[in-house]
Amino acid sequence: MLRQKAVGEVQLKQIQEPHSSHVRFVMLDRQCDSLAEQLGKDSTGVTASGCPTLVRERALLNWTQDAMDQAKFRVPRNTLLAKSLSDAWRPQLGCHGLVFDGICKMIFLADQDLKKDFDIQCAGTARALQAF
Repeated sequence: MLRQKAVGEVQLKQIQEPHSSHVRFVMLDRQCDSLAEQLGKDSTGVTASGCPTLVRERALLNWTQDAMDQAKFRVPRNTLLAKSLSDAWRPQLGCHGLVFDGICKMIFLADQDLKKDFDIQCAGTARALQAF
């Protein structure tokens, strides 16, 4: 749905063209991401004899990482007791997740005193890569 109202045909084209272009590029982005995820999964496969299904030159290590908003992640997380725990001190945990396509999923929890910035992303990525 367009957020601008067109007064005439000229304005309608001025609004629709950038919107259509934006939607097309978003779809191309999603298609590229899907292809990267599939290639990441295919890159970890092996045949019955233990040989990789893809040659090394075509293999790809693809991963996604994201962090949970702290306000949504309080301990203990019991919705039935939420009212009775409203006055209690409930520390906020930092939660950082990584998904390595075709390999594993990892979740890192950190206490509320740890700074939530780029360093935690680098540390999580390094720990995950070390695990391989």
